[in-house]
This record gives sequence, C-alpha cells and structure tokens, in this order.
Amino acid sequence: MDEGFPVQVYSEKALAREGLDHSPLILKVEYRNYGAKPFRFFNSWFSRDGFDEIVIKAMSEFRGDGMPDVVLMKKFKSVRQAISKWVDRTKASECEEEENLVHEVNVLDSIVEDRDLTEAERWVYEEANVTKAKSDGGLGLNKLEASNNALILKWLWRYRTERDALWRKVVDAIHFSGRRWEEYPSNKKGTGTWNKIVRVGYRLKVHGTSFVNMIRGAVGNGTHVKFWIDPWISNEPLKVLFPALFRIESNKWCTVAERIGVQNGSTTIAWCWNKYPSSNVEMEQVIACHRLIADVRLNEKNDQWVWNKGNNNLYAVKETRRWLIEDVDRDESKVFVWCKWIPNKCNIFMWRANMDRIPTMSALRRRNIVVGEGGCYLCGEEDESTDHIFTACRIANGVWAGVASWYTTASPNTSSANPNTTSVNNKTV
Repeated sequence: MDEGFPVQVYSEKALAREGLDHSPLILKVEYRNYGAKPFRFFNSWFSRDGFDEIVIKAMSEFRGDGMPDVVLMKKFKSVRQAISKWVDRTKASECEEEENLVHEVNVLDSIVEDRDLTEAERWVYEEANVTKAKSDGGLGLNKLEASNNALILKWLWRYRTERDALWRKVVDAIHFSGRRWEEYPSNKKGTGTWNKIVRVGYRLKVHGTSFVNMIRGAVGNGTHVKFWIDPWISNEPLKVLFPALFRIESNKWCTVAERIGVQNGSTTIAWCWNKYPSSNVEMEQVIACHRLIADVRLNEKNDQWVWNKGNNNLYAVKETRRWLIEDVDRDESKVFVWCKWIPNKCNIFMWRANMDRIPTMSALRRRNIVVGEGGCYLCGEEDESTDHIFTACRIANGVWAGVASWYTTASPNTSSANPNTTSVNNKTV
C-alpha cells in the first residue's frame, strides 16, 4: 500500500444485518496529499522595521523562466522563503534582547544588595514619597499599584460574601479539590485569572499578615465558617495555629457548628480524630485550642464575613489601599506638618523645601544641570541652597524681619535649617 499524507477514512456502504445486532460497514481508506503546509502571515509584519525592504529585495533579485504562471508561483515561493528567514532572524534578535534585559535586571538586583543608594538614586527614591499619606511626610496621592491590588482583591471578598452567586459556583466547579485544604480554591496547575487573583491575595502581606487572613468569619450559628480552614477566631486559621491537631482530624472541612456545642451552659468541643492525641505536642495543642475557643458561643444569626481593619466591617477599596501602604518605612525626620489655614500650593512648596526639592543652584548641580557658578543671586556670599535662601541669606533675614514687624511679633528664629520650624503667631508655616 502506498504511503501518503494525510489518511482519510470514511464509510462507503452499510450492509444488511441478517441476524446480527448491527449493520456491518464497508470502510474505504484513501491516502491524499493536500500539498505544502499553508504559509501563515500576520498583518502586524507590515509595521515592523525592515519588512518592506525584505519583500522588495526578494522581488527584485528573483530570476526565472518558463510559463508565466510557473514563474509567478516560483516568485511567490522566493518571497515566502525570504520572509520566513526574516521572521527567524527577528525572533532570534528579540530573544537575545530579552535575555540582555533580564541579565541587566539581575545585575541591578545584585548591585542593590551590595551597596547603598547613590545621591541621585536616593533623590528618585525620596521623590516617590508623594504617594505616602500626609501624616507620613508625603502628598497623599494614590499609588496606582496599591489601588489596582485593592480592586483585584475585592473579588476575594465577593467570593466570601456571595455564596449563592453563579460565578462562585463556576469557580468552585473548576478549582475546588478535596485534597487541598485552602481558604480559596485554586488549581495550581492552571494559569487563569482566578489563580492570579488568589496568588495576589496570598502574596500581599502587611506586618506579616496576608490579605486572605484579613477577611475573617464572624461566627453566628457556625454553619458556613470552616473550623480549621477559615480564619475566624484569630488572624490565622486553626490549621496553622495547631498543625499537629489538624493532621489527625478526620473531617478537615468541618464547620464550627460541627465542633462546638453548649452543654450545661459551657462550651463543649466534639472532636473527631483519626487517632487520639498522644504525643506531648498534640496534648499541648489540645489544651491551647480549648483555651482559645472556650468563650465562643453560637447563636441563631447567620455567619458573616468582616474586614479585619478599621471601624467598618465591610470591605472598602479605600481601607484596603491604606492597609497595603502601612508597611512603608516612615522617616520621622522628614514628616511635614500640613497647615489647613493656608493654600495648598503654599503647603506643597514648604513640603518641597523640607524635602530639599526646591530647584536651587545646588540642587540643580546635583542633577547634573549646568547653572553657572551657583552663588546666591540675592547676596552672592554663599552657594544657593534651600537652607541658605530660607535661613542664612542676609536678604532673606531682612524679609523675615519685615514680616515679623508687620505682625508685631519677634523675628522668627532663622538659625534652624528646617523651614518647617518657622512659625508666625505660633502657627506652623
């Protein structure tokens, strides 16, 4: 039988049953060759550099003879081969560029670990303080990353609170597994949107507490909150607090109502072990668990989920954004006290002066901007810096003295290099 590609099998005729339980089929097998594999072309290639030149060069360099249709076919084949080679070179160049960028990032990471920031790098870092709260020395602008994460994490809150929603049932059907004891089901082998949301929830931590543990169960009748899996009596689930007990638990998905009851006015725990606790660690954890949940009382209310931060128990993107930026280091030496009775532009100017971000001659030189000799334009005695123009320049001191005379107060103390300490009528300016 001759070999070919591909193989096509189809039914040619059905015979009569004649006492059989089925109709025999006569199959026909044919070997057909549909030609070369189609050439895939993408419209985005038209906008790539060098594509037009490749096509023009292949068209102009082609030489052929014979029938016109054969020449045209060979010409198209030559152009196709030239484009294929161009695509291979472009992909190789892009892969090489990506490898170089990854190498540069790794080098920068290693450099950052081995040395301190330079003056220019520290200036860029401190400029990022605009996203800090005003009480922390910033301008209070929203940080895009924190806002984006807060919006993404809202889906985890909705998963907790919308138990009967269709989308949650779809997520459970796809991701839930009885072998993984997780607060939020996630198929580790998948790469879908839900997996990414869950990974963000576990990855983001503030003061050692991950986001998934910031949504706690408020136990009512205890029929929906999981005793071991969900965080309900502390920021961590009981499976984390008492891992030895969790290992010998027979029903790891049990609810609070299945374990906690009331008898003669006191809380009782209905354990269900695979084996009775016998080791010292297990006995210690049993005692500690009893002490932790001894005061728990179930009631007739339904279980609820609460946001474990602030006064509002409901999830809010604003509160989550504030929680995400709590872990940012705070430099008390550069915290500027904002004044409510002056315009914001004055507050912002003084904030910049306090951070040494005024475009003085000294500051511009640090940024490699040529500004001449750099002397003070008012007195010409010293370099123009933030400290000098506000506190050391004799012309500036005269201005301060004039302002003080208008307010009939003593001349402000200009010996301090921090403009934030200057005051008029005992009010910070």
